[in-house]
Amino acid sequence: AVSGSISRKTDTVARWGGEEFAVLLPYADPRGAGNIALAVREAVEKLGIPHKKTLLARKVLTISIGAATIRPAREKSSLELVALADQVLYAAKSNGRDRIETDFISA
Repeated sequence: AVSGSISRKTDTVARWGGEEFAVLLPYADPRGAGNIALAVREAVEKLGIPHKKTLLARKVLTISIGAATIRPAREKSSLELVALADQVLYAAKSNGRDRIETDFISA
């Protein structure tokens, strides 16, 4: 579902830890990254995978997404982007799950 939501040859999906994934979208602006995040979230929900161990109203598997973008600059590092992505992912989880949170690092 995640891989099927991206279309450019330069985009990449990778497992990042146990239950986390990274979607790398070179040259995507914040709006484009947000649109892809929405497509990914909806594609996973449409799978209809039962989520039997949840206490939430949702009975199918859903995902939370932290979408972070960076305008490349010498003084900005990929580590800052990873840290921001982690921060907004945990914000999505804290703010109710099954949602997308975004942020942007500018030059």
